[in-house]
Amino acid sequence: MISKIWIALGKLVFLVLLTIVLGYGVAAWRVAQFGNERSDESADAAVVLGAAAWGDQPSPVYRERLNEALILYQTGRVRRIIFTGGTPKPGYLTEAEVGQKFALAHGIPAKAILLDTESRSTWQNLTNAKKLVTAAKLDSVLVVSDPLHMRRAMRMATDIGLHAKPAPTTSSRYQSWRYWSNFLWRETSLYLAYIVFKKLT
Repeated sequence: MISKIWIALGKLVFLVLLTIVLGYGVAAWRVAQFGNERSDESADAAVVLGAAAWGDQPSPVYRERLNEALILYQTGRVRRIIFTGGTPKPGYLTEAEVGQKFALAHGIPAKAILLDTESRSTWQNLTNAKKLVTAAKLDSVLVVSDPLHMRRAMRMATDIGLHAKPAPTTSSRYQSWRYWSNFLWRETSLYLAYIVFKKLT
C-alpha cells in the first residue's frame, strides 16, 4: 500500500516537473521567435531602452540600439528619439545622456531628442517614456532593443498603455551560442517572472 502511494507521488512529481520544463521551453521559443517580428510602420518617436554605458561611451550592446534609432530617424520613420536609462553611480553620465551625446555626434538635432535620466529597469524605461510621450503630445512609438528583449518589453509597453510597435536591432552583440543562450535564459526567466508574478524588472 505504502509503495503504491510513493509510486503515485513519484509520478505526480514527474508530471509537475515535466509541465514546468515544457512550459519554460514554450516560453523560450516565444521569446526567441518574437525577436524576429519587426514593424514596417512609422511612428512619432523611437523609444531606446537603456543598456550599459562605459563612461561617456555606449557599450557595444547599447551602440547597436543607438544605431537602430538613428536609422529610424534618418529614414523618416520617426521624428523624435527618446533615450532612457539612469546611472548606477552618481557623478557618471546616465545611459540616456550617453545616448544623446552619441546621437548629437551623428547629426541628430537636439530638438528631436527627449531624455529619461532616472530609470534603472525595463519597466521604468517604458513608464518614464510614456510620461514623455504624453507631455510631448505624441502618440505612437517604436520600441528599440535587442531581439531577445522585445517580447518582455512589448508586453510591458502594452500593459503601460503605450501605442507601441517592435523595432528590434538588426544586429546584436549576443552572436555566439554561449552569449545568445545565456541571454535567452535570462530573458525567458524575466518574462515569466513578469507574466506570473508581475515582477517589474
